[in-house]
Amino acid sequence: MIMITHAPPPPLYATLGADDASRQVAYRSLFDQVLCDKTLTDIRLALHQTQPLGNNRFFDAIEQATGERREAKPRGRPRKPAPDVAPDHNPKQHGLSGMDA
Repeated sequence: MIMITHAPPPPLYATLGADDASRQVAYRSLFDQVLCDKTLTDIRLALHQTQPLGNNRFFDAIEQATGERREAKPRGRPRKPAPDVAPDHNPKQHGLSGMDA
């Protein structure tokens, strides 16, 4: 038979109250405040772009840990380089346009 045990709560959680009931009330109260519109917009944008949300120190730590830059990459395939065409090139002069009858 497999016994399932729960991980102990983090030490900081124990400082929220003397017993489980008071700790639970104190923990829930941490989430009672209403977030301002800018904060909600920042959270939604970060989620939509699957980007982390934080300060520059946090971004630097993530980039260093993952070895990847956090900037969003352009979608799709890379664009083909533009062909080298002389500025005075006119396809009609060379009979290439199919329009010179």
